Amino acid sequence: MKGDLWEQVSAITSEWARDNESGVVWAGEFEDRLGVRIEQECRDATTIWFNPGTITLHFEAYLFGRVSNHELARRFLRFNTGGWPVTVAYDSREDIFLSGRLPVQVIDEETLGIIVAAIHTGVERLFPHCIAAIKAERETSR
Repeated sequence: MKGDLWEQVSAITSEWARDNESGVVWAGEFEDRLGVRIEQECRDATTIWFNPGTITLHFEAYLFGRVSNHELARRFLRFNTGGWPVTVAYDSREDIFLSGRLPVQVIDEETLGIIVAAIHTGVERLFPHCIAAIKAERETSR
């Protein structure tokens, strides 16, 4: 049994996917996670993954691969001070994600919309800087 939160997130995101005006191009289940794919201006799309638990809802979206750039890291720290409910995080391979966790009690359609909007905005704000940083890294490696 997936649980009440799983069903709630699944129902809300599926409804968004059926709405042609929502910007959601896919919603569904993959490898025991719920996902929603949203259109972006700076790149084609971003997939947000939801992991509903019994206490919290964890969510994350891939932003970019590993980039070693101090100015970009400072930009991420500045983003984290005001990016609620989403912050920049690194995985074990140092790939860059936007992620967060909220208590089950606050999850409703409005809160899910805030999460999706925050990730959408974060990708739009940060992805171009990731591209610029990787270009600068390649130019100095020649």
